[in-house]
Amino acid sequence: MTKSDFVAVEKTPVTWYLVADSRQGQVYTREKLEKIIPIAGGSKHDKFSEETSYELVAVPSLKWQAESTAEYEVGKNATGMVHESSGGARHMSEPHIDVRDEVREHFARALAKNLEHAAAEKSFDKLVLVAPAKMLGEIKKHLSDKLAKLVSEEIHKDLTHCTAKELTDNLAHAA
Repeated sequence: MTKSDFVAVEKTPVTWYLVADSRQGQVYTREKLEKIIPIAGGSKHDKFSEETSYELVAVPSLKWQAESTAEYEVGKNATGMVHESSGGARHMSEPHIDVRDEVREHFARALAKNLEHAAAEKSFDKLVLVAPAKMLGEIKKHLSDKLAKLVSEEIHKDLTHCTAKELTDNLAHAA
């Protein structure tokens, strides 16, 4: 056999859907479902109809939870003493960070790191990001240029509360 005798088999691209908000994230993949449905009739030779559909299925090992805001020290112990410029008075200062923003930023960084690792292993070919606008922006900020090129679509919605069936219906048009 020569090289020209071989037929190239194209791999179906694997698309991952990251559905996240500032508290949780889950990766889904689209799987092909084929159903054979018997057509009504009483003959010995039943006829069947084939139906093909696609459904989003959660990837069990790719589910994450953000750290709790309770893990951050906020209050008297975490604030610093500030000296006034005139006089010797001191008072407590308020922290200049919003704990929710800090949690969102750490979680987005962790999601991006996990996606980078999976992309390096060539686990997926395309990535669809589904998250509320603030979280989507935070995730994108932490993606490398190489991973950002794999993003085929961005959807500004919070769909973390949806079942796999509801996600399939909501994301039917995506990738």
